[in-house]
Order: sequence, then structure tokens, then C-alpha cells
Amino acid sequence: CTMPEGTGKTTVFFINKKKLEVFFSAVVPYAEPHIDTVDLDEYEFKRVPTAGGTSRLHIIGSNFGPAGRVVPVRMGGKDLVGGVTLPHRRISFVPPPGIGTHITLSVEVDGQNSNEVTVDYQIPLVTSVSPELVPTCGAELVITGDNYGAVGTPVEASLVSAGSPIKCLNVRVTHEHTQITCTCPAGTGRGKRIQIVVAHQSSELGAAHIDYGDPTITQIPSIPTKGGEFEVTGTNFGAWAARVQAFVDEKSSRVGCVSHTSIWAYFPEGVGPDHTLRLVIDGYQSAQHTFSYAVPVISRVSRVPTCGGVLAVDGDNLGRDTSTLSVSVGDADGGATFPVEVKIPHRKLYCTAPPGTGQNIPLRLRVGGVTCATAFSYDKPVIASASPAMLSTRGGELTLTGENFGNDLACVTVALNCKPCSTPKIASAHTQLSVTIPPGSGKDMPLSVLIAGSESNTIMFSYAPPKIANVEPKKLRAGGTITITGENFGPKGGEVHAILNGVLAEVSVVVEHTVLSCHVPTGIGKNLHFVLVVAGATSNDFPLSYDKGMHRLFRTISERLEASMRIHLNQNSKKWFVLEVVTAPPH
Repeated sequence: CTMPEGTGKTTVFFINKKKLEVFFSAVVPYAEPHIDTVDLDEYEFKRVPTAGGTSRLHIIGSNFGPAGRVVPVRMGGKDLVGGVTLPHRRISFVPPPGIGTHITLSVEVDGQNSNEVTVDYQIPLVTSVSPELVPTCGAELVITGDNYGAVGTPVEASLVSAGSPIKCLNVRVTHEHTQITCTCPAGTGRGKRIQIVVAHQSSELGAAHIDYGDPTITQIPSIPTKGGEFEVTGTNFGAWAARVQAFVDEKSSRVGCVSHTSIWAYFPEGVGPDHTLRLVIDGYQSAQHTFSYAVPVISRVSRVPTCGGVLAVDGDNLGRDTSTLSVSVGDADGGATFPVEVKIPHRKLYCTAPPGTGQNIPLRLRVGGVTCATAFSYDKPVIASASPAMLSTRGGELTLTGENFGNDLACVTVALNCKPCSTPKIASAHTQLSVTIPPGSGKDMPLSVLIAGSESNTIMFSYAPPKIANVEPKKLRAGGTITITGENFGPKGGEVHAILNGVLAEVSVVVEHTVLSCHVPTGIGKNLHFVLVVAGATSNDFPLSYDKGMHRLFRTISERLEASMRIHLNQNSKKWFVLEVVTAPPH
């Protein structure tokens, strides 16, 4: 007989038409449903989007039953509902969201299960990433595409370039199926393509990529001329010294510690401005950054004898290469330039200063095109001795011996007792001066030399003391006048004192230097001390005696007077008279 359309199992009854009775029955099953294939032509890549179907998926096979029949469909453990859209041959249904490959698919028709086939969800797709330029310290990335699964789906994101992929951190789906957010790890270089792995399916490497930022130098400190290792600051240096190359003035230099914002780079010795540093990190280079070596600093400049000699300059950042060094002395426009010797690299220089005099002479040190201005001084003049040791009160030529007197007469001043002397002369350059000492008198007067404003030490100069050669008359009479001859009595108007036996005698007439007259005070005696004091200088002792007649008169009177009386005497025409007798008050 011919079985009608059907599914599942059915009972067949065999009936005897004549007797109208069932003589035989049997349960006859319809063939089980069988899936031949799954029609994915409506889906890209013939795979199911992880968001599920937007159109129906068609199961092609046999024994699905008549059209319009509702058929349970199981896909990846999920129970779905399909419908027969082509009698017995096709079941259509909407696939659910999901991820992965080899997802099992089967149908059940009237209790009969079909065979299982598998389908795949689409692989993840990366269309863009933001930002595309990332600092070497890393940043948060937003990756846009498709087929990433639902929020909470385990996903992986990696940066792929030459070498092993570098996994991103904290990867998560932040927008159903289309957006992933992750933390980009620290790194360097460009062209890091994005790869996403969802349920063991990796995205293809497309155009979406990130570039780590190129290194940028923002600051280089002032480098001492002796060089050394110093910190350079900036951005996108990475954190791997092995990836960093430094070029100072286009010559390779070593690198020490590295972080994303600083590098310790070695700078060789150098001087001056306009030097360059360039960094190459993972093959990508920074722009050249200019820097300068520290300007020279002078801390001390030695003095120089007026005859010239070695000038020592102490300081810092003075350099080493003599071809980059020069010293000029004098005015900026007309100063002379002198060669330099490096005594201690970067710290001490020598040069030969010319003969000269004065204080605060401009000095300019030029180190690699950078000028440092200071000043130096010639040594102060020093008086060692004066010859002769004394001069007559008439004055005369005095020779001073010492050092640092210079060789420019216009710069020389000799002062005696704070008054300049006239007509100084240079007897021997730098070591000897001669000067005319004016007439005068006195002792221990300060004498000094001023050379171009620089004052020497002070020595004491004395005129020769007065010397008494003769006194007339030889016998003294009170009230009379005596004339003293000799030398070094000083000029007119000078300070002269005559002292007889401790009593000051009035000086009446002075003839310059050799003769003076004075009044004889009242007194008696013989071989009395008589000296002249000229401006503090004392003469030789010249003995003088009073007239003998005075001696006798005084002796006679004294014998007649009591000891408590005194007399006043006077002389007139060589005779002595008693003017008065005065009783002295008792002692």
C-alpha cells in the first residue's frame, strides 16, 4: 500500500474487506529527520554573527514533515523553534547570539531526533582603534568592530608586530558585540596591529593599528664642560635602555637609566652653545634638541707683578681644549689676546699677562664662543728700602728700592707725610724709583708710593737731626744773644727750639739750615747742656757757661741772705744790680 505523508511513528491496520475485520496491525515509523547541510548563503563568511541572525538560517535535509509544521531546533544547547518552509526538505529558524566554532545543530520531528551538524559563529572583526597614537607608557584603547560577543564575554586583545604578540590588559566587551575596551601596555615603535581572540577565534590582521609616540626631548640641563651623565626629560622614551640610542653632535653616546619621561645620557667634554642631542628609540627618532655647555665661571684671579708674569685663573667650566680658549686683557675694543695653558682641565688656566700697573684691569675669558668677564690687579708696590737713610734738611734725591713700581712715570706718585713729592723718576723699571725730597725737617714721617692708584706699604723717613758746630759768644750773659752755627736747622718758619740746661731759650733769628740766634735766659753755671730741637729731632749736646762775674755776685749775695729769701737780678752795662729781695713763703 502507499503510506501517506507523515512524521514520527504510525500504526498500520490491515483489514479484510470481505469480513470487514482487522486481521493484522503494525507500528510503522517514518524515516528520521536528517540534516544534510545548513544554508548560510545569507550570512557573510557563511558564519553566524555573534549577535545572532538578522535573517533566517535554513537547515537542508529530509523527513522534516509538511510545510508549516513547527519543529524544535537545538543549537549550541539552546532550544529554539523553527518551521518547515519547504515540505520535508527545509527548516528555517533565527539563530541565537553566541560565539565559537563547531556549534552543534539538530532538529526533532515528532520525537525523532536528527543527526547533528555544526555551524560556526563569525570571527571577530576589527575596524578601528582609538586613539591611534599612544604614549610609550600605555593608554586605554577603545577597539571597534564586530563579533565580540555579549558584555562579559571573555576576550583577548593583543598588539602584533614583528616578534611575539603583546597582550593588552583589562580587556572587556563594553558594547554588545561591537566594542572592546582595554589597557594598552607600555611599549615603543609603530605599526602595532590589533588582534582580538574570542572563543579561540582570532581576528584577521587588518589596517587597524596603533603607533607609540615618537620620542620628544623637552629639556636638557646645562652640561658642565667636563661632561658626564645627566638627566634628559621629555616624553615617549619607553622604559628599555636596550632600545634607546643617543647621539650627541651626531656621535653615538651611551645611555643609562631610562623611563618614559627621562633618560640619563652621557655627554662628552665640550664647550659653548649650539650642540645637539638626538634620540632613536626602537628605530624611531626624536627631533634634534639643542643644548649648551655651562658658561665659564671665574672664582679667583691671581695678582701679577708689574713686570708681567703668569696669571692664574681658577673657576669652573673652563674647558680643556686650548684651541677653544683665549684670554684678552684691557679694554674690550683694544685689549690684547694671549694664549692659554690648561693647568687643571675645566678648573684652572694659566696665561702670561703683560707688564702693567693698576687695579681691576678688565679680563675676558672666552671659552668656546662664550665670554666671561672679570678683572685682575697687578701686585701692590712694595718699598724695601730707602737710600740714603737720611737727608739734610735742605732735601735732596732719595732712591727707593722695592718691587712692582711699574715702568710708567705717569702712574707714579711718591708722598712724604701725605704730601706728594715732585719729579719722581724711574731709576730701574719695576724695582727702583728716585725722588727729590723737598727741604724740611722732622723725623719718622710716613713715606709711601702710589702706583696707578695702588698704594704701597709705608716706611718712616727722617731728615738728618740738627748739628751744632759753634756758639758765639762763648760766655753767656743773661738777656744777651748767642749765635749758633751748624747744619740741618731746617728752613725758615720751621719748628726750632733752643734749650739751655732744661730752660727754653727764645729763638730770634733763623738763617735757613745753618745759622740761628736766640736770647740767653737768666741763669748761672758752667758746662751747661745746650741742645737744639728741630721738628722733634734733637741735636748734639754743646756745653755752655755763664760769665764768672755773675758767679761771684751770686755767691756774695747768697751768703748774706737767709735761705728763705730769693733775689731778682738784672744786668746793665756789664754790672749786676739787685732789683729786689723777696721773702719767700715758708715751705
